Amino acid sequence: MVTNCDANPPFQSKWYVNQPTPIDIINASYLKEFTGLKNNIGHNFSRSFSTIGLHTISLVVTNNFCRNQKEVTKTICIEKAPIARFGYNVTDGTGFTTGNGDTTFCFNNAAFTIPNRSNVMADSVPCTNATYAWVLKNSSNVTISSQTTLNFTFPVRVDPGVYTLTLTTTNSCGSSSKSHSITVLTAPEITTQPTNKSICDGQNTTFTAVATGSNLIYRWQVLTTANGATYTDVTNTGVYTGATTASLTITGATVGMNGYKYKLVISGSCTPDVTSNEVTLTVNPRPTSVISGSTTVCANSPATISIALTGTAPWNITYSDGTNSTSVTTSSSTYTFTVALATTKTYTVTSLIDANCTAAAGDRTGSAIITVNPLPTITGTLNACVGSTTQLSGSATADATTPWSSASTGVATISNTGLVTGVSAGTSV
Repeated sequence: MVTNCDANPPFQSKWYVNQPTPIDIINASYLKEFTGLKNNIGHNFSRSFSTIGLHTISLVVTNNFCRNQKEVTKTICIEKAPIARFGYNVTDGTGFTTGNGDTTFCFNNAAFTIPNRSNVMADSVPCTNATYAWVLKNSSNVTISSQTTLNFTFPVRVDPGVYTLTLTTTNSCGSSSKSHSITVLTAPEITTQPTNKSICDGQNTTFTAVATGSNLIYRWQVLTTANGATYTDVTNTGVYTGATTASLTITGATVGMNGYKYKLVISGSCTPDVTSNEVTLTVNPRPTSVISGSTTVCANSPATISIALTGTAPWNITYSDGTNSTSVTTSSSTYTFTVALATTKTYTVTSLIDANCTAAAGDRTGSAIITVNPLPTITGTLNACVGSTTQLSGSATADATTPWSSASTGVATISNTGLVTGVSAGTSV
Protein backbone atom coordinates (compact mmCIF):
# COMPACT_ATOMS: atom_id res chain seq x y z
CA MET A 1 0.00 0.00 0.00
CA VAL A 2 1.39 3.31 -1.02
CA THR A 3 0.60 6.40 1.09
CA ASN A 4 1.10 9.98 0.07
CA CYS A 5 2.88 11.65 2.99
CA ASP A 6 1.58 15.05 1.98
CA ALA A 7 -2.02 13.89 2.09
CA ASN A 8 -3.78 13.44 5.43
CA PRO A 9 -2.22 10.38 7.03
CA PRO A 10 -2.24 9.69 10.75
CA PHE A 11 0.53 11.47 12.59
CA GLN A 12 1.82 12.06 16.12
CA SER A 13 2.18 15.55 17.72
CA LYS A 14 4.24 16.13 20.85
CA TRP A 15 4.42 19.51 22.63
CA TYR A 16 7.38 20.50 24.77
CA VAL A 17 7.66 23.54 27.11
CA ASN A 18 10.98 24.97 28.22
CA GLN A 19 12.96 21.95 26.94
CA PRO A 20 16.46 22.25 25.52
CA THR A 21 16.87 22.63 21.79
CA PRO A 22 17.39 20.57 19.76
CA ILE A 23 14.97 18.35 21.56
CA ASP A 24 16.21 14.98 22.61
CA ILE A 25 13.23 12.93 21.50
CA ILE A 26 14.31 9.98 23.53
CA ASN A 27 14.90 11.70 26.87
CA ALA A 28 12.75 14.83 26.71
CA SER A 29 9.57 14.87 28.65
CA TYR A 30 6.71 16.12 26.61
CA LEU A 31 3.67 17.80 28.06
CA LYS A 32 1.09 16.74 25.53
CA GLU A 33 0.85 14.07 22.85
CA PHE A 34 -1.76 13.79 20.13
CA THR A 35 -2.22 11.04 17.56
CA GLY A 36 -4.61 11.39 14.65
CA LEU A 37 -5.08 12.81 11.23
CA LYS A 38 -2.89 15.66 10.08
CA ASN A 39 -5.63 18.25 9.91
CA ASN A 40 -7.26 17.34 13.21
CA ILE A 41 -7.63 20.56 15.27
CA GLY A 42 -7.54 18.47 18.40
CA HIS A 43 -3.78 18.54 18.07
CA ASN A 44 -3.73 22.21 19.15
CA PHE A 45 -2.09 22.91 22.53
CA SER A 46 -3.21 25.28 25.32
CA ARG A 47 -1.05 26.22 28.28
CA SER A 48 -1.36 28.63 31.27
CA PHE A 49 1.86 30.02 32.66
CA SER A 50 2.24 30.91 36.35
CA THR A 51 5.67 32.52 36.05
CA ILE A 52 6.61 35.64 34.16
CA GLY A 53 9.47 35.91 31.72
CA LEU A 54 10.65 34.00 28.60
CA HIS A 55 9.32 30.53 27.79
CA THR A 56 10.05 28.19 24.84
CA ILE A 57 7.36 26.01 23.28
CA SER A 58 8.33 23.26 20.80
CA LEU A 59 6.13 21.09 18.59
CA VAL A 60 7.47 17.84 17.13
CA VAL A 61 5.25 16.26 14.47
CA THR A 62 5.97 12.66 13.33
CA ASN A 63 4.39 11.09 10.25
CA ASN A 64 3.52 7.60 11.34
CA PHE A 65 3.51 6.30 7.75
CA CYS A 66 6.55 8.00 6.30
CA ARG A 67 8.50 8.10 9.58
CA ASN A 68 9.65 11.67 9.09
CA GLN A 69 9.26 14.42 11.63
CA LYS A 70 9.38 18.17 11.84
CA GLU A 71 10.15 20.44 14.80
CA VAL A 72 9.03 24.03 15.38
CA THR A 73 10.20 26.09 18.43
CA LYS A 74 8.81 29.44 19.50
CA THR A 75 9.80 31.77 22.36
CA ILE A 76 7.05 33.64 24.13
CA CYS A 77 7.23 36.23 26.92
CA ILE A 78 4.79 36.30 29.82
CA GLU A 79 4.36 39.54 31.76
CA LYS A 80 2.11 40.92 34.47
CA ALA A 81 -0.85 43.16 34.04
CA PRO A 82 0.41 46.48 35.43
CA ILE A 83 -0.55 47.75 38.88
CA ALA A 84 0.50 51.35 39.42
CA ARG A 85 1.97 52.06 42.86
CA PHE A 86 4.19 54.73 44.37
CA GLY A 87 5.10 56.04 47.79
CA TYR A 88 7.13 58.49 49.78
CA ASN A 89 8.38 58.50 53.35
CA VAL A 90 9.54 61.79 54.83
CA THR A 91 12.55 60.21 56.50
CA ASP A 92 13.88 57.63 54.08
CA GLY A 93 11.66 57.56 51.01
CA THR A 94 10.56 53.94 51.52
CA GLY A 95 6.81 54.52 51.28
CA PHE A 96 3.95 56.66 52.40
CA THR A 97 3.57 57.08 56.12
CA THR A 98 -0.19 56.40 56.17
CA GLY A 99 -2.02 53.21 55.35
CA ASN A 100 -3.99 54.54 52.39
CA GLY A 101 -0.97 56.10 50.75
CA ASP A 102 -1.87 59.75 51.31
CA THR A 103 0.73 61.81 53.10
CA THR A 104 1.44 65.16 54.71
CA PHE A 105 4.95 66.51 54.97
CA CYS A 106 6.98 69.64 55.54
CA PHE A 107 8.56 71.02 52.41
CA ASN A 108 11.90 72.79 52.47
CA ASN A 109 11.67 74.17 48.91
CA ALA A 110 14.13 71.59 47.57
CA ALA A 111 13.34 69.04 44.87
CA PHE A 112 13.06 65.41 45.98
CA THR A 113 12.18 62.08 44.38
CA ILE A 114 9.01 60.04 44.88
CA PRO A 115 9.89 56.44 43.92
CA ASN A 116 7.83 54.36 41.50
CA ARG A 117 6.71 51.05 43.06
CA SER A 118 4.60 49.64 40.25
CA ASN A 119 4.50 45.82 40.21
CA VAL A 120 6.08 45.51 36.74
CA MET A 121 9.30 47.04 38.03
CA ALA A 122 10.13 43.77 39.80
CA ASP A 123 10.20 41.76 36.54
CA SER A 124 13.73 40.65 35.79
CA VAL A 125 13.00 40.07 32.08
CA PRO A 126 10.29 42.49 31.00
CA CYS A 127 8.67 41.61 27.72
CA THR A 128 7.99 45.22 26.78
CA ASN A 129 9.25 48.43 28.31
CA ALA A 130 6.55 49.81 30.56
CA THR A 131 5.77 53.51 30.29
CA TYR A 132 4.98 55.83 33.17
CA ALA A 133 2.97 59.04 33.18
CA TRP A 134 2.97 61.27 36.26
CA VAL A 135 0.60 64.21 36.76
CA LEU A 136 0.62 66.56 39.77
CA LYS A 137 -2.45 68.81 40.20
CA ASN A 138 -3.36 71.36 42.82
CA SER A 139 -6.69 71.69 44.64
CA SER A 140 -8.05 73.73 41.70
CA ASN A 141 -7.32 70.82 39.33
CA VAL A 142 -4.58 72.79 37.62
CA THR A 143 -1.63 70.71 36.44
CA ILE A 144 1.55 71.72 38.24
CA SER A 145 3.89 69.14 36.73
CA SER A 146 3.76 66.31 34.13
CA GLN A 147 6.60 63.78 33.89
CA THR A 148 7.23 60.53 31.99
CA THR A 149 10.25 59.39 33.98
CA LEU A 150 10.51 56.24 36.07
CA ASN A 151 10.33 58.20 39.32
CA PHE A 152 8.66 61.53 40.02
CA THR A 153 10.71 64.59 40.94
CA PHE A 154 8.62 66.82 43.20
CA PRO A 155 9.02 70.40 41.96
CA VAL A 156 10.99 73.08 43.75
CA ARG A 157 9.11 75.95 45.37
CA VAL A 158 5.58 74.57 45.59
CA ASP A 159 3.09 76.59 47.58
CA PRO A 160 1.54 75.02 50.67
CA GLY A 161 -1.71 73.19 49.98
CA VAL A 162 -3.31 69.90 49.01
CA TYR A 163 -2.16 68.24 45.78
CA THR A 164 -3.10 65.06 43.91
CA LEU A 165 -0.34 62.98 42.31
CA THR A 166 -1.43 60.34 39.76
CA LEU A 167 0.77 57.62 38.23
CA THR A 168 -0.37 55.69 35.14
CA THR A 169 1.67 52.56 34.36
CA THR A 170 1.25 50.97 30.91
CA ASN A 171 2.59 47.81 29.25
CA SER A 172 1.34 45.35 26.63
CA CYS A 173 -1.23 43.97 29.07
CA GLY A 174 -2.92 47.32 29.64
CA SER A 175 -2.78 50.35 31.90
CA SER A 176 -3.25 51.03 35.61
CA SER A 177 -3.54 54.32 37.47
CA LYS A 178 -3.08 55.25 41.11
CA SER A 179 -3.60 58.61 42.85
CA HIS A 180 -2.54 59.86 46.27
CA SER A 181 -3.27 63.07 48.12
CA ILE A 182 -0.17 65.02 49.14
CA THR A 183 -0.53 67.85 51.65
CA VAL A 184 2.42 70.21 51.51
CA LEU A 185 3.23 72.09 54.73
CA THR A 186 5.86 74.79 55.21
CA ALA A 187 7.79 76.14 58.15
CA PRO A 188 7.00 79.61 59.54
CA GLU A 189 8.58 82.56 57.77
CA ILE A 190 8.16 86.23 58.69
CA THR A 191 7.64 88.36 55.60
CA THR A 192 6.90 91.66 57.39
CA GLN A 193 8.60 92.52 60.66
CA PRO A 194 6.90 94.55 63.43
CA THR A 195 8.14 98.11 63.92
CA ASN A 196 8.86 100.38 66.89
CA LYS A 197 5.96 102.44 68.22
CA SER A 198 5.97 105.90 69.84
CA ILE A 199 2.74 107.08 71.45
CA CYS A 200 1.51 109.37 74.22
CA ASP A 201 0.39 108.47 77.69
CA GLY A 202 -3.07 106.91 77.53
CA GLN A 203 -3.06 106.23 73.80
CA ASN A 204 -3.48 102.91 71.97
CA THR A 205 -1.10 101.16 69.56
CA THR A 206 -0.66 97.84 67.76
CA PHE A 207 2.43 95.77 66.89
CA THR A 208 1.86 93.65 63.76
CA ALA A 209 3.87 91.02 61.88
CA VAL A 210 3.04 89.13 58.69
CA ALA A 211 4.11 85.49 58.34
CA THR A 212 3.59 82.51 56.05
CA GLY A 213 3.56 78.83 56.95
CA SER A 214 1.23 75.99 57.90
CA ASN A 215 -0.99 76.04 61.00
CA LEU A 216 0.81 78.98 62.56
CA ILE A 217 0.77 79.62 66.31
CA TYR A 218 1.62 83.13 67.55
CA ARG A 219 3.12 84.07 70.91
CA TRP A 220 4.01 87.67 71.82
CA GLN A 221 6.59 88.22 74.53
CA VAL A 222 7.52 91.33 76.53
CA LEU A 223 10.70 92.49 78.24
CA THR A 224 9.95 94.98 81.01
CA THR A 225 12.14 96.87 83.43
CA ALA A 226 10.85 94.56 86.16
CA ASN A 227 11.91 91.21 84.66
CA GLY A 228 15.46 92.10 83.72
CA ALA A 229 16.78 90.35 80.65
CA THR A 230 14.07 87.66 80.55
CA TYR A 231 11.22 87.81 78.06
CA THR A 232 7.85 86.61 79.35
CA ASP A 233 4.73 85.63 77.44
CA VAL A 234 2.07 88.32 77.07
CA THR A 235 -1.45 87.35 78.17
CA ASN A 236 -4.77 88.90 77.19
CA THR A 237 -5.15 90.84 80.42
CA GLY A 238 -4.91 94.49 81.40
CA VAL A 239 -3.89 96.66 78.47
CA TYR A 240 -3.16 93.68 76.15
CA THR A 241 -5.30 91.95 73.53
CA GLY A 242 -4.25 89.73 70.63
CA ALA A 243 -1.41 88.09 72.57
CA THR A 244 -1.75 84.89 70.48
CA THR A 245 -2.37 86.53 67.10
CA ALA A 246 -0.21 88.29 64.53
CA SER A 247 -1.20 91.68 66.00
CA LEU A 248 -0.69 92.70 69.64
CA THR A 249 -2.87 95.65 70.67
CA ILE A 250 -2.10 97.86 73.67
CA THR A 251 -5.03 99.94 74.91
CA GLY A 252 -4.33 102.87 77.20
CA ALA A 253 -0.55 102.61 77.50
CA THR A 254 1.00 104.28 80.52
CA VAL A 255 4.23 106.21 80.95
CA GLY A 256 5.40 103.34 83.15
CA MET A 257 5.52 101.15 80.03
CA ASN A 258 7.99 103.44 78.30
CA GLY A 259 10.94 101.39 77.03
CA TYR A 260 9.16 98.01 77.09
CA LYS A 261 10.45 95.67 74.38
CA TYR A 262 8.41 93.09 72.46
CA LYS A 263 9.01 90.19 70.08
CA LEU A 264 6.81 87.61 68.35
CA VAL A 265 7.59 83.87 68.40
CA ILE A 266 5.88 81.87 65.62
CA SER A 267 5.64 78.09 65.44
CA GLY A 268 3.61 75.75 63.23
CA SER A 269 3.35 72.28 61.75
CA CYS A 270 6.93 72.48 60.53
CA THR A 271 10.18 73.49 62.18
CA PRO A 272 12.08 75.62 62.91
CA ASP A 273 10.20 78.26 64.86
CA VAL A 274 10.95 81.87 63.95
CA THR A 275 11.28 84.95 66.14
CA SER A 276 10.63 88.50 64.97
CA ASN A 277 12.91 91.47 65.43
CA GLU A 278 12.83 93.10 68.85
CA VAL A 279 10.71 96.27 68.89
CA THR A 280 10.46 99.05 71.47
CA LEU A 281 7.45 100.88 72.86
CA THR A 282 8.01 104.56 73.64
CA VAL A 283 5.32 106.21 75.80
CA ASN A 284 5.75 109.98 76.06
CA PRO A 285 4.13 111.94 78.92
CA ARG A 286 1.46 114.46 77.93
CA PRO A 287 2.37 118.13 78.44
CA THR A 288 0.77 120.13 81.26
CA SER A 289 0.11 123.82 81.82
CA VAL A 290 -0.78 125.96 84.84
CA ILE A 291 -1.96 129.50 84.12
CA SER A 292 -1.79 132.11 86.90
CA GLY A 293 -1.67 135.87 87.45
CA SER A 294 -5.05 136.83 88.91
CA THR A 295 -5.04 140.50 89.96
CA THR A 296 -7.14 143.66 90.23
CA VAL A 297 -6.23 146.70 88.15
CA CYS A 298 -7.76 149.92 86.99
CA ALA A 299 -9.21 150.04 83.55
CA ASN A 300 -6.57 149.91 80.81
CA SER A 301 -3.81 149.31 83.32
CA PRO A 302 -1.33 146.52 82.47
CA ALA A 303 -1.54 143.05 84.09
CA THR A 304 0.93 140.16 83.60
CA ILE A 305 -0.23 136.53 83.17
CA SER A 306 2.09 133.50 83.41
CA ILE A 307 1.76 129.92 82.01
CA ALA A 308 4.02 127.22 83.52
CA LEU A 309 4.68 124.30 81.15
CA THR A 310 5.94 120.69 81.35
CA GLY A 311 6.80 118.37 78.49
CA THR A 312 9.15 118.64 75.54
CA ALA A 313 9.73 121.95 73.75
CA PRO A 314 8.48 123.55 71.64
CA TRP A 315 4.96 124.09 72.96
CA ASN A 316 1.98 125.35 70.96
CA ILE A 317 -0.37 127.16 73.35
CA THR A 318 -3.83 128.52 72.80
CA TYR A 319 -5.30 130.67 75.56
CA SER A 320 -8.62 132.46 75.74
CA ASP A 321 -10.29 135.28 77.67
CA GLY A 322 -13.66 133.63 77.16
CA THR A 323 -14.33 135.56 73.98
CA ASN A 324 -11.16 135.71 71.96
CA SER A 325 -8.39 133.10 71.56
CA THR A 326 -4.70 133.60 70.93
CA SER A 327 -2.22 130.94 69.76
CA VAL A 328 1.53 131.18 70.38
CA THR A 329 4.62 128.95 70.16
CA THR A 330 7.34 128.99 72.78
CA SER A 331 10.43 127.02 73.71
CA SER A 332 10.46 128.38 77.27
CA SER A 333 8.85 126.37 80.06
CA THR A 334 7.33 129.60 81.38
CA TYR A 335 5.40 131.80 79.02
CA THR A 336 4.22 135.29 80.10
CA PHE A 337 2.12 137.91 78.41
CA THR A 338 0.64 141.30 79.39
CA VAL A 339 -2.91 142.56 78.96
CA ALA A 340 -4.58 145.93 79.53
CA LEU A 341 -8.33 145.56 79.86
CA ALA A 342 -11.35 147.79 80.09
CA THR A 343 -13.47 145.05 81.70
CA THR A 344 -12.85 142.00 83.88
CA LYS A 345 -11.71 138.85 82.01
CA THR A 346 -10.81 135.27 82.98
CA TYR A 347 -7.95 133.63 81.06
CA THR A 348 -7.57 129.82 80.59
CA VAL A 349 -5.44 127.55 78.38
CA THR A 350 -7.73 125.83 75.85
CA SER A 351 -5.16 123.84 73.86
CA LEU A 352 -1.60 122.61 74.53
CA ILE A 353 0.68 120.56 72.29
CA ASP A 354 4.36 119.84 72.86
CA ALA A 355 6.88 118.17 70.56
CA ASN A 356 5.36 114.71 71.20
CA CYS A 357 1.85 114.85 72.58
CA THR A 358 -1.37 116.77 72.98
CA ALA A 359 -2.56 117.62 76.46
CA ALA A 360 -5.89 116.33 77.69
CA ALA A 361 -8.39 118.67 79.30
CA GLY A 362 -7.24 117.66 82.76
CA ASP A 363 -3.65 118.51 81.89
CA ARG A 364 -4.54 122.22 81.48
CA THR A 365 -5.20 123.74 84.90
CA GLY A 366 -5.44 127.12 86.56
CA SER A 367 -6.92 130.43 85.49
CA ALA A 368 -5.97 134.13 85.61
CA ILE A 369 -8.81 136.45 86.62
CA ILE A 370 -8.05 140.08 85.79
CA THR A 371 -10.50 142.21 87.75
CA VAL A 372 -10.81 145.70 86.27
CA ASN A 373 -11.99 148.66 88.34
CA PRO A 374 -13.35 151.63 86.34
CA LEU A 375 -11.63 155.05 86.57
CA PRO A 376 -13.49 157.60 88.84
CA THR A 377 -15.67 160.37 87.34
CA ILE A 378 -16.37 163.90 88.80
CA THR A 379 -19.57 165.77 88.23
CA GLY A 380 -20.55 169.35 89.18
CA THR A 381 -19.55 172.92 88.23
CA LEU A 382 -15.82 172.99 87.66
CA ASN A 383 -15.34 176.79 88.10
CA ALA A 384 -15.97 179.16 90.97
CA CYS A 385 -15.46 182.83 91.77
CA VAL A 386 -12.94 183.94 94.37
CA GLY A 387 -14.61 183.70 97.75
CA SER A 388 -17.52 181.60 96.41
CA THR A 389 -18.08 177.80 96.45
CA THR A 390 -19.20 174.94 94.14
CA GLN A 391 -20.15 171.35 95.00
CA LEU A 392 -18.49 168.35 93.29
CA SER A 393 -19.44 164.65 93.47
CA GLY A 394 -17.54 161.53 92.34
CA SER A 395 -18.52 158.02 91.04
CA ALA A 396 -15.67 156.12 92.59
CA THR A 397 -15.37 154.85 96.15
CA ALA A 398 -13.94 157.68 98.22
CA ASP A 399 -10.73 157.35 100.20
CA ALA A 400 -11.61 157.01 103.85
CA THR A 401 -9.06 159.58 105.04
CA THR A 402 -8.73 162.11 102.23
CA PRO A 403 -11.51 161.53 99.75
CA TRP A 404 -10.91 164.88 98.01
CA SER A 405 -7.73 166.95 97.45
CA SER A 406 -6.65 170.07 95.60
CA ALA A 407 -3.36 170.27 93.78
CA SER A 408 -3.16 174.08 94.22
CA THR A 409 -4.72 175.13 97.51
CA GLY A 410 -3.63 178.74 96.75
CA VAL A 411 -6.16 178.73 93.94
CA ALA A 412 -8.90 176.58 95.50
CA THR A 413 -9.53 174.35 98.47
CA ILE A 414 -11.87 171.37 98.71
CA SER A 415 -13.45 169.74 101.74
CA ASN A 416 -13.90 166.03 102.47
CA THR A 417 -17.45 166.36 101.17
CA GLY A 418 -16.34 167.84 97.82
CA LEU A 419 -17.16 171.55 98.50
CA VAL A 420 -14.74 173.77 96.48
CA THR A 421 -13.92 177.31 97.67
CA GLY A 422 -12.24 179.80 95.31
CA VAL A 423 -9.16 181.45 96.83
CA SER A 424 -7.50 183.28 93.92
CA ALA A 425 -7.57 183.36 90.20
CA GLY A 426 -6.00 180.33 88.58
CA THR A 427 -6.47 176.62 87.89
CA SER A 428 -6.32 173.69 90.24
CA VAL A 429 -6.98 169.98 89.80
